Amino acid sequence: MIAECDVESLKPGVSVKSAGPFTVFASKTIDTPHPRASLSDVEQLFGELKGTRLRSQAHNLFRHYTSCTAFNMMPFQDSRNPWLSCYPSMARSGCTRGQKSLLYAILAQAAGNLAHLGNNREELLVLAMMFYGIAIKLLRESLEEKAPDFSIILASILTLVMAEVRYISSYSRSR
Repeated sequence: MIAECDVESLKPGVSVKSAGPFTVFASKTIDTPHPRASLSDVEQLFGELKGTRLRSQAHNLFRHYTSCTAFNMMPFQDSRNPWLSCYPSMARSGCTRGQKSLLYAILAQAAGNLAHLGNNREELLVLAMMFYGIAIKLLRESLEEKAPDFSIILASILTLVMAEVRYISSYSRSR
């Protein structure tokens, strides 16, 4: 581990970041595409949602998450921000319960963020709690699967914790 801190012994293709908590260790920058889904792909993901209220808001919340919320999840800008580089892509595939849990955790976080910004606060906090509940239910089910994908489960848990701490718990206290 100490060798990783030695800038003079870097291998070719490895660089050092100049800001943020990762600066001690040498790192190789890997470009990750900004997640984008076509309207039809996203609509298919949300087709299973019961109630037009949830379904009608889901696409806009996902877009808000990828364009605004994910950038604010870390206190500095870095291409390795998992909330921006990995989580939306994992959630968008939406094949397993774990992926769907992550998707709904992302929607809960986006709704909470929009409410925090003052846009239809009460309605968006209710939506955040509804998506949060769906995400928790799917997370529990994914933990019962025969071979769960723990990377997605961890991503879902981290996203749910951030949504809980930043938005949902403040809503519960204000009621």
